[in-house]
Amino acid sequence: MFLISLKKVRLYSETLGRVQEELLQANQSAVHKVEKLEFLTNSIKVGIWERSYTEESEFWSPRLYEILGFAQDEIEGTYHNFMSRVHPEDYPKIYEAGEKALKTSKPESVEIRILTKAGKYKWVEATGNIRRDANGEITLMMGGILDIHSKKVLEQKMQMFIENAPA
Repeated sequence: MFLISLKKVRLYSETLGRVQEELLQANQSAVHKVEKLEFLTNSIKVGIWERSYTEESEFWSPRLYEILGFAQDEIEGTYHNFMSRVHPEDYPKIYEAGEKALKTSKPESVEIRILTKAGKYKWVEATGNIRRDANGEITLMMGGILDIHSKKVLEQKMQMFIENAPA
């Protein structure tokens, strides 16, 4: 009887060891994927935001904080904090894009001005998308913020030049 119990304990221990190794490998794979995503977003200079309804969490990438001029410990990376920084004239544009994404479940992009820590507005391109579960409930909202300020300022200067140039 003792030998049978000992054999069961050993088999259980071996199974536990295999499961533990599989979990370790899965974790390493997930960490590797996150590192690659961070490398990509830093390379293309896009700030990432995420709002997970299943995990009840919100996240901003380091690049998004950088675009807004904040250190990560200076402002909480939430939907509310981002939306409170949108220029009042641009709020309808971002709201409309969000509503369209909710209806179509397709990514939407909009050019808006966002208030930075320095107290100045900066042009960004905000893109967002949603994921739904099998019941149609939103599980994840995610998107990117691209700094397009220099491009927009140049466009505005060119437009003013064209409008004010003699015929």
